[in-house]
Amino acid sequence: MCKTENRHITSELFLKSDRRCQVVIHPRLSNLRLFIIVGLAILLYSSSLVQSQILRGSNYGKTDEYFNPGIKIGYTFGQNGGMTYGIEVSYTKVYDESVAEGFVFDLDYTPAMKTWKALVGYEIGGAMGLCAGTTILFAPIGIDLGMSAIPFTLVPLSPIIPYFYYQYILRFSSEPDIHEIGGYAKVPLQTDRRKYY
Repeated sequence: MCKTENRHITSELFLKSDRRCQVVIHPRLSNLRLFIIVGLAILLYSSSLVQSQILRGSNYGKTDEYFNPGIKIGYTFGQNGGMTYGIEVSYTKVYDESVAEGFVFDLDYTPAMKTWKALVGYEIGGAMGLCAGTTILFAPIGIDLGMSAIPFTLVPLSPIIPYFYYQYILRFSSEPDIHEIGGYAKVPLQTDRRKYY
């Protein structure tokens, strides 16, 4: 009987010559599969949520568009964790003053880890929402890639809107995944009033 002990393989191995062989899948591959499945489920739910809000409006598909710059302060857990500081900008469409969706760019730095993180993602939600995307990490060991999931909630104040978030980064390398909590302060700047599609 043979046994495969390499925990760094990235795909399942099917050996026709010996079905008794045991394959050990790298745990990050299982995490990635789960991440993708949950992400797809959330996207499908979010899409149906937006469509239902549009159809409920008095005018089909009316939207407001916003450019949203802001600052970020958080705390990163784990080895060499500590305070995290950054900026975020997003461009969003708000449907019937209740559901928003759009693209996000986030750049932050954790001094204790000596690590910069850049996120390009997509967000959707209202008083509560979710952002997901690709994260590039510039760490002392080199450049690393990951996938981020960021559930958030906001308080609808004016002119500055506070957000509170939790961020999980699934790293593609063997380095530990990242967990972070914190808040944003963003200023919504309306760019186009009441478009109708």
